[in-house]
Amino acid sequence: PGWTRVISLEGGVVVDSHHVGGHLRGYLISGKVLTEKGEYSQGFFFEVSAGGTFPRVEALERCQLFLSVEGEYDGGSRTIDDSPHFAHVESSVWQAAKVKDLPGGAARKPLGDHDDFGAGILGVLPGWDSPFDEWHTFSEEIFILTGSMSTSYGVMRAGAYLSHPAGSDTNHGPVFSRDGSTMLVLRHGPIGNTYTPAPLGELERVRGLD
Repeated sequence: PGWTRVISLEGGVVVDSHHVGGHLRGYLISGKVLTEKGEYSQGFFFEVSAGGTFPRVEALERCQLFLSVEGEYDGGSRTIDDSPHFAHVESSVWQAAKVKDLPGGAARKPLGDHDDFGAGILGVLPGWDSPFDEWHTFSEEIFILTGSMSTSYGVMRAGAYLSHPAGSDTNHGPVFSRDGSTMLVLRHGPIGNTYTPAPLGELERVRGLD
């Protein structure tokens, strides 16, 4: 069980602190908010464990917020602290991608990695090409922030969302970025990718999408 949404908050709206029933991760797409730890602008990330405490948030101007919630707190022990984890893109440095064998030209800014959960900004250079079909041992959510990504499902531009459940029955690919892209990527599950060469016809079709 779970859900993913992009919500809008008008300036002056206050979301009071409260307990959450599932594991929650949020990313500020645009705008500025005030929290118990200070002001944060676009690129602010926070994470709350199932049964943990959602921070008080006040929108200082009109905001857009990406929220993803999964699972339900069963009343038992928690694996991470009850208090929310805060991070910001500007305080994170580019690193090699977590996924082994990801084609070159990609890097990642980590925002929240622990146990089987991971969150970060993935950036790819113009012309980045992954000429493979692939499947993951982890579930993945992708939200495009800038640029575009061409996939077997079509061209994803800013604001586009894609979810891949774990398992070989959700094989996907190839992927190509004509103008480069940055995207929010959320992971749940152990890291592992299986790559196989994509059929040439499908590879050419995806590279030709506009």
